[in-house]
Amino acid sequence: MPFLAFLAGALVVAGVVLGILQFTPAPPPKPVVSRRPRRSLRKSFGAVSRRTQGMLIVGVAAGIAAALISGVVALVVVVPIAVIGLPRLLGKPDTRDRDMLSALEAWSRSLAAASATGRLTLREVVGVTRTSTPDILRNGVDQMYLRMTSTWTNGAALRAFAEDMQSAWVDEVAIYLIQAADYSSAGLSDALNAIADNLASQVKLRQEVYKEREKPRRVMVQITLIAGGTLLLLVLLARTDALSAYATPLGQFLMLVVLAAMAGLLLLARSIGRAKPEPRFLLGEEAR
Repeated sequence: MPFLAFLAGALVVAGVVLGILQFTPAPPPKPVVSRRPRRSLRKSFGAVSRRTQGMLIVGVAAGIAAALISGVVALVVVVPIAVIGLPRLLGKPDTRDRDMLSALEAWSRSLAAASATGRLTLREVVGVTRTSTPDILRNGVDQMYLRMTSTWTNGAALRAFAEDMQSAWVDEVAIYLIQAADYSSAGLSDALNAIADNLASQVKLRQEVYKEREKPRRVMVQITLIAGGTLLLLVLLARTDALSAYATPLGQFLMLVVLAAMAGLLLLARSIGRAKPEPRFLLGEEAR
């Protein structure tokens, strides 16, 4: 009976881990390389980041210590999962969309100012503005300029730039630059200034959205701190008569169920508050 209770609790915790992994953004795809079908535990551990490795080691050590102090064996599993999962569930939302909008606004105004004279070609305009390009766009713009100065056409280089950045807002700027490259650059400066004005309004809107999303996140952090304090109290007093029931198999199973339900609510709140990327509309092949 104790073994079955512990097994059921472990399955509940495993479900929470799978839920955390489900809502964690996937890393960029890596080139497919031949490998053996099975990897050792050591290689799997080495595949994660150093930060995650350190957190896992600390979590396992803290879980073992908590289990020895309290006699609650389930803490060996609960504590490492909390150490690794809570920063992901309660971390600040991704601000890449807002940062990209701000960078595009600044870059669009820089392009508009450089193209206002009408003396420079599109390639020269991009080259002149490279030094003032925001960091989030710097690598993409540098790569685009190198393509423009090689055998790539300006239109193909701009489409490849949009593909590299994977942003609907980059598509909006790139489409005007492609039209200027393929047809005429007349009115490009005015169009870029108009785009920059639209991007500025979008930045303000995103800032308000992030402020509103920060409120429920703070509430979740407060609730988690309260739950963490309760769990710490359980660790310290689990061997007393008042809380000794939590050291039994049934008590540990109920504790795992409550913690799993709380983690599920955090996952749900995280998924609801996640911003969906705007659909892209500039899709084309990267032809030379």
